[in-house]
Amino acid sequence: MNAWAHVNCCKTIGCRLFGVANSARYLHIGRNCRCPECGYYFPFISPGSLSAFSQQSNHHYAGVVLCCPGCGQTDALVRHGQNAAGKQRWRCQACARTFTHYAGPVAWDEKLTPLREAIATGASFRLVYQDSQLIRRALSRLAFLAGLEQVHSSLASLNAEFSTTAFTVGFNGGENQLYLIVTADNKTGRVIALSTNYTALNQGIGQEWRYPSLPGEKQSTQSVIRQVFDKDRIIKQRPLLFDVAYGVAELKRDDAGVVVKPVIAAYRHFALVHALTHKRVLSVQHWLAHECFLYGACLMANRHDVVSQRSRIAFVYERGTRDDTQRLRSDTVVSSIIWRDSWRCYSQRHYEMAVCHLTGNPGNAAFLHATLQPAKAFQSWLAMHPVWPQLNRLAPRNVVALLEYLAAEYNRER
Repeated sequence: MNAWAHVNCCKTIGCRLFGVANSARYLHIGRNCRCPECGYYFPFISPGSLSAFSQQSNHHYAGVVLCCPGCGQTDALVRHGQNAAGKQRWRCQACARTFTHYAGPVAWDEKLTPLREAIATGASFRLVYQDSQLIRRALSRLAFLAGLEQVHSSLASLNAEFSTTAFTVGFNGGENQLYLIVTADNKTGRVIALSTNYTALNQGIGQEWRYPSLPGEKQSTQSVIRQVFDKDRIIKQRPLLFDVAYGVAELKRDDAGVVVKPVIAAYRHFALVHALTHKRVLSVQHWLAHECFLYGACLMANRHDVVSQRSRIAFVYERGTRDDTQRLRSDTVVSSIIWRDSWRCYSQRHYEMAVCHLTGNPGNAAFLHATLQPAKAFQSWLAMHPVWPQLNRLAPRNVVALLEYLAAEYNRER
């Protein structure tokens, strides 16, 4: 069975078919499925396209995370000798893929120092390498080494809190944008993982899962309560609930890669976050930006922990700066536009917050920790970095590699 087949299941907590993949009882209606137990619909996600995208996106993680870079499995690995440098090699019994795992950090390559300096100052990469292929290889190497550095960084607590937000970054100049998902550790501020919806190879990814390059959806900037209802209306108007439109994303003719729908990137992203952290925490609270497929992807990656209540998930809106010396006014609103979501709203004169607890039984004070600021802080830092103008002009393959490196640079400052 495909390692991603589990994503096509009922996603209603408490339903008897929650997490049951491909049940014969599901009713297929177009590209959606209806659960006969709870009556709710869930969209069908292509396991083949998701597997192909994940395999290609995780290529430079093959030596970083001890899971198969081909199918993502962790329980089908057997030792397979060593490479010439004495590093342990592994073989996946599920898909026969072999790979090397680096159990400890690898020293920085001194040959990459000029490029790292150019990144730090925003200098043109052409001053370091005249050939675009050399730039691509050097950035890929930096991304791999950054991944090794990040995977061995520690988490601040066994009871973790992670925040996840999404935004766009430019590529190839002009209006072209990639969809970027960032998850940060709220207690340290460090970036745990980031994912874009681009991969350098398009094999195995069905046409219906490629992003069609549509004008971006207009988001409300008014009160958080208004933002909640406006977002639900936007989601309901989509052809499929997860078919977000975020703007233009057109590749050049000679680019062999593909820009996929953000839902595919989200499922890969939260699987990576889980692989990087689940053995190092006892419990985790996920605070998410309000987007349905971010919740679905996070839920599927943590489905076993959600059932055992080791993992909790909530949407968060926040605007302004909270004054901890002042009391918060509280209220509850319910949005029935798509689902019947209950939002707890809190406000002060210059501050507003809305929280929707999607799983678990939160305590009365749970909202005190609700924030997306650690993830959004990386977005702000990125926009102020000297290399930002140059990043937006790079080919998408180089943008992805440079973002991985910048996340490691950001973490070293924390």
